[in-house]
Amino acid sequence: MADSLFLPAENERLWNRRVDEQVSFLLETLPERITDSPDATLLSAGCGTGRLLRALADETACELVGFDVDREMLTYAREQSDDIRLFQADLREFGSRSVDAIVCMYTTFNYLLSNADVVAALDAFGDALAEDGVVVVDASNFMAHLVDGYEAELTETLDHEDGRIEKHVSHSVDTLDNRWHHEETLRVFEDGELVETHTATHELRYVTAHEFRFAHDRSSLADREAHLATGYGDDDDRLIYAVGVEA
Repeated sequence: MADSLFLPAENERLWNRRVDEQVSFLLETLPERITDSPDATLLSAGCGTGRLLRALADETACELVGFDVDREMLTYAREQSDDIRLFQADLREFGSRSVDAIVCMYTTFNYLLSNADVVAALDAFGDALAEDGVVVVDASNFMAHLVDGYEAELTETLDHEDGRIEKHVSHSVDTLDNRWHHEETLRVFEDGELVETHTATHELRYVTAHEFRFAHDRSSLADREAHLATGYGDDDDRLIYAVGVEA
C-alpha cells in the first residue's frame, strides 16, 4: 500500500473528476433492485477517502458501507460524512456479512500483488455476497500506457482559489511480472509560496483477464458466471470483472 497519504483535501481536488465517470458506470451497470432499494446494501471494497461513496449517496437509495486498510483515509472519510458506515479491513479478509453488491473501483484491486492475493480477495467477496448479489471490480491496465505516448515522468498542475497544487509522477514498469512502481509527489503552493510537500510510493500489479478467470474458478464465486469487459467513460485502459451482471 502507499507509504503515506497525500493531503486528503488536495488529493480529492485532483481525483474528483474520475468519480463522476465511476458513478455513471455503476448506475448503468448495477440493477435498480439494488441501487433504488433502501433495503439493499452496497459495499465499497477499498473505499479510500470515501469519494465514491459520498457521490453514490446522492444518486442511490441503498445503504452504503465501505472499508479500507488505511486508517488515515478512513478518518478523513468519517470527517466528510457520518451517514456512511465505515470499517477498517483488508480486501482479502473482511469478515462475514451479507451484502447485495460489492464494488472495488479504480486501482484498488491492483494492490494485490500475487494470484494468491486475487483468489483470497474474490473468495472474501463471495463469502460476503448475498445469494443474488453482484460484484463489480474495476482494475487498471497500466500496460496500455506503454503502447503510445508513454512518459516515465509527468507533472500535472491544478489551480484553485487558495493557490495551486503540482502533482509530479514518476513510474517504472516490470513487464515480466506486470508490476508498476509508482511515486507521486504533491507540492502545495499558497500565495506563490511552497507550503507543503507530500510523497507516496505505490507498488501495483496488472491482473490479466486470464488471471481473473483463474482466480474466479478457485474462489467461492466459482459457481457464478463471470463477465469481463474493458473500459468505460473516457478510460479504455480498464479491465472490468463482474459477477451477477454484465459490465
